[in-house]
Amino acid sequence: MAWLVGHRNRHRITPHPGAGGGFWEIATASLIDWPSQTRGVELLRHRDGALEIVCTLMDHDAGSDSLAHLHRALARLGAGAAAADLQGGPLDGDVRLALGRRR
Repeated sequence: MAWLVGHRNRHRITPHPGAGGGFWEIATASLIDWPSQTRGVELLRHRDGALEIVCTLMDHDAGSDSLAHLHRALARLGAGAAAADLQGGPLDGDVRLALGRRR
């Protein structure tokens, strides 16, 4: 299972183990604040019945003369020293999360 949480102003993926298998908490930053990214979430079922969540962070593809590019630069400046924390670590971005086999 997964719990998708938006507008936490930081990217975080947290496992919550439990007797029934637990769940993944997938938090994604808002688009207006740093890191100004969206998260794609895909659910895959493999041939052996195993389920997997694939999370991919995406930046906008805007030219350096666009308002979108300026927004991202200003959002980075606004984040200041907290920018790295808001971006999250390697396990908070592009990841594949196992859910086990479907019963």
